[in-house]
Order: sequence, then C-alpha cells, then structure tokens
Amino acid sequence: GIWRNHIHPDDVEASSAMDQATLDGDGDRSVTEYRMLTRSGATIWVRDVATVVRDAGGRPMSWSGYLMDITDRKVAEQRIAHMAHHDALTGLPNRVLLRERVNARRRPRWFAGRRFAGIRSSEPRRRQSRQRVFRRG
Repeated sequence: GIWRNHIHPDDVEASSAMDQATLDGDGDRSVTEYRMLTRSGATIWVRDVATVVRDAGGRPMSWSGYLMDITDRKVAEQRIAHMAHHDALTGLPNRVLLRERVNARRRPRWFAGRRFAGIRSSEPRRRQSRQRVFRRG
C-alpha cells in the first residue's frame, strides 16, 4: 500500500515477512508494531491490524485494516525500562543493571567449552545435608 514507502528502513523486512506469512495462509489476520517516518521526517510507532480479504477460492484479493499511533505507549515503555535500571536522582545505572551486565559477561566465559552437571539434594529437616556434585570434562 501507499504506507509501505513510509515504513522505517529497519522495520521493512519484518513487516513484509509478517504480511507474506499472513498471505501464505498462516491466518487471515496480521497484527504488527513497527516504526514509520512522517512527512516531516519524525519517527512514530504504529500498530498495524490487517485482515486479508479472500475470494471464494481462498485467494487473497486485498487487505482491510487500520493503523493506530502507539508512539506515546512506546515512549512510556522506554521510560519505564530506563527507570528500572537507573537511579532516579542521578540517572546513573543501578545495582540491577550492574548485576545483569556482570552476569552476562561472566556466564559465557565460564560455561564456554566445559561440560557441567549439578545435583543438589537436601532433606527438609537437615539443611546442612546438602550435597553438590560437579563434573567437568
């Protein structure tokens, strides 16, 4: 459609793939969220809800649907994600973000090239009776 020329370049492929999957018979309804460029060059987020209109033989004839501007929702989601990982007063990363980054860097290096098996058992009344068996190969 005419809107296709206004889809953000980074979102064209995903949007087209969703449309093609719908046309190929993965359902008659498509719901996608992507960015679009306005005439002024601003980027907005839209929710595209479309239904394939098919003829009596099941062949696609056209699309019927609507676009809804969801920019405010996306901005709010980004703001909430930032608040979850940054201090409100200073704007600096908080402990949650630090822990996630440290764990993300530590985990792949530790597991790389090693086989790992762990068994942990504990009796409800005796917390001291925990056993851990680790095998590295």
